[in-house]
Amino acid sequence: MRYEVSRSGTDNRINLICREGAFYSLPHSILHLGPWQGGRKGEVERLPLHYRLTLLEQGFVLVYKHPLEFEPEAC
Repeated sequence: MRYEVSRSGTDNRINLICREGAFYSLPHSILHLGPWQGGRKGEVERLPLHYRLTLLEQGFVLVYKHPLEFEPEAC
């Protein structure tokens, strides 16, 4: 399974991780935190355990970190 990361255009510290292709099925309240700018993609297995568990339970992960500090696979 693959993931994709998007960043909010209104607050660049809000990062969203979701399953690849699942962006438009996310809750309305999450989609309106944007406009979202697409970005990186990768394998879910490479994410840290806490991101994988949240992705499995919720279908998405919101991470509040500065863009220069956010590396989804290195947390």
